Amino acid sequence: MKKHLLFTLGIAGLVALGETTAMAIPIYTDLDVFGLSGQKVDANTPLAGAFQISSNDADGIPDLTGYNPLSEQITGASVVFVLRDDSFFDGQEQVKIDLGSNFFQSGAVLDSPLIFSILGGSVSGSALLDLDADGVLNYTISSADGDFVAISAFLSATAGPKSTSVPDGGSTVALLGLGLLGLGWARRKLMA
Repeated sequence: MKKHLLFTLGIAGLVALGETTAMAIPIYTDLDVFGLSGQKVDANTPLAGAFQISSNDADGIPDLTGYNPLSEQITGASVVFVLRDDSFFDGQEQVKIDLGSNFFQSGAVLDSPLIFSILGGSVSGSALLDLDADGVLNYTISSADGDFVAISAFLSATAGPKSTSVPDGGSTVALLGLGLLGLGWARRKLMA
């Protein structure tokens, strides 16, 4: 009878552990489109903006589906910036992109208004911490040389539950069941 009870407790704990870890991973996105023809960027006019994925967005009305920094943490993020040259044959332009207060990436914009240049990659370091803190990540697109047009900016971020020091119920039951099984096995070995 005791063997069956211990075995049942152990299995119930493992099942509960499996159920608590099999939840969906939220993905939050923000897309900034800079008008139908884009926003011109040159040495004197950088473009500043912000990705906003938190549940309190710019309109002041809380969204139920937004990122909640109190109960979630950002586990990964990536950005994509779409740019194009403003005219043919005016030389190759150089773009610089900052995320938060840190340099993110630089590169060349293709020398044609008909071809789009795409810059982007994974967000890391203090920029990821900025996004995790309140669901907002500021960016600046500036020209290191020449002028170009910014078409759009896109952010995609994944989040998970904020880690706590309190174990969940499934883990606790599983560990209790395994501990009881171990005690029963040890007692049986000592009696033999």
